[in-house]
Amino acid sequence: MVLCETDSNCILVEPMSSKEDKEMKRAYEHLLKQLKRLGVVPKKHVMDNKVSDSMKDMIRDNFEMTLELVPPGCHRQNTAEVAIRNFKAHFLSILAGTAEDFPMSLWDRLLPQAELTINLLRQANANPKLSAYAYLHGPFDYNKMPLAPMGCRVQVHEKPDQRGTWDYHSVDGWYLYISPKHYRVHNCHVKSTNAERMSDTVKFQCKNITNPTLLSHADKLMHTIYKCSNLIEGKSNEQAEAAIKEMERLIELTQAAIKEGKVSNEAPTSQPCPRAEKWSDVVRREPTPPDPLRSVTRAISKLNSLLKTTTSSVVLLLPHQLQQK
Repeated sequence: MVLCETDSNCILVEPMSSKEDKEMKRAYEHLLKQLKRLGVVPKKHVMDNKVSDSMKDMIRDNFEMTLELVPPGCHRQNTAEVAIRNFKAHFLSILAGTAEDFPMSLWDRLLPQAELTINLLRQANANPKLSAYAYLHGPFDYNKMPLAPMGCRVQVHEKPDQRGTWDYHSVDGWYLYISPKHYRVHNCHVKSTNAERMSDTVKFQCKNITNPTLLSHADKLMHTIYKCSNLIEGKSNEQAEAAIKEMERLIELTQAAIKEGKVSNEAPTSQPCPRAEKWSDVVRREPTPPDPLRSVTRAISKLNSLLKTTTSSVVLLLPHQLQQK
């Protein structure tokens, strides 16, 4: 069940085992208790028509709220429908990043941190300068609750009084969520015992993240187009070229340090600072203006050479070819 509180724009979720009336009432009461603990007392509830009469009576009588039903088939008037769509997209991205051997039967144990992360990204309606989480709970303390990728493999530390003399010091498991009641304590699911365990010492084994490469085929094409536009406008490309050279040098140093297993102290070479010159020498020097036609011809030639390697059939004509046409 997904509930959206209007003032804070906060999304609250509660797993249900079925769509029976009894289970829906239990989930609804649990969500309303959460709002009550946070000092929020709702007075109006907007919902669709797919609810039993006993559920509607419980909302009116037990919680003393005004009930408003949206027109049949018109979901855009219900804020919860948009919240359901956003939460589904958020939760699917979490499931896509879990470990390959993560059991999907534990999907409901990922909901606490999924609810936390999506509310950190949402903006409060009553105060747009605050997140939905900060509006209800206050500022989020990243030192107390460090977040980690949900569903990733972990090594959970075994305390000395819980392991044998020759036992390993850690066990395999999966990360579920950060505990809000403790300080830097993680809730993990242990494989060997098939049960959850709280631990303050966890080694995360996340998926390998590839380093981005500089100047791929698409980057070269976009860079050449950018240079061509600067040449047509009469701008200089020296700063862009220098930045790319520095980035290439940084990537080379990083790859070398990774292969050797150490960090290189060698710094990338930089251009020396220009020396001051006499004003008379500067006045006497008259730089020759660049030939715009020659520069544009070179840029278009580069574009044609790059486009030939792709499946596109676009061809750019050089200035002398335009004259012949």
